[in-house]
Amino acid sequence: MVRFEAQYPTGLPGNPPNLDVVIELSGGDVVGIESKFTEWLTPKKGSAPVFKEKYFPAGEGVWSRAGLQQCQKLAGSMQSKDVQFTHLDASQLLKHSLGLAVNLGRAFRLFYIYMDCEGPEGTLHRSEISSFADAVGSEIGFMAMSYQELFSALNAKEAGSADYRNYLRARYLQAAS
Repeated sequence: MVRFEAQYPTGLPGNPPNLDVVIELSGGDVVGIESKFTEWLTPKKGSAPVFKEKYFPAGEGVWSRAGLQQCQKLAGSMQSKDVQFTHLDASQLLKHSLGLAVNLGRAFRLFYIYMDCEGPEGTLHRSEISSFADAVGSEIGFMAMSYQELFSALNAKEAGSADYRNYLRARYLQAAS
């Protein structure tokens, strides 16, 4: 089953974050997909707190309670500004991971798909994705792929109709004339 704008409550007050796409596999596992087109190009503001106070109550951390110790460590490092992400919205990915873990245990993977670009912003973004994956990837089944890589893989496998692949290529990968 495929759902769009799916919410997995974190157990904290307030509205849960929206995952762009959720795919429920026949074996019961869930793949949550966060998609960014060009939103990631806007740098995050470094002065504001990364997370609201509700994510750091007294006692055991909210990610640790959900069995996500690596996520808890990264969230703490981000909150203290020891680790910073300029283009990757790592706090959003951690919130999605928390909601998925609270509701599904460990039966999920988090997938990040984005439109890549050349230049220093793209280089930094890819580096931040790699750092995030190194910090928590194995714990949440994290995978990342650019739309360019996805479209290339679809073409290589000749997945779906040729007309639709051509439409995607024309719409998203060819420069406007």
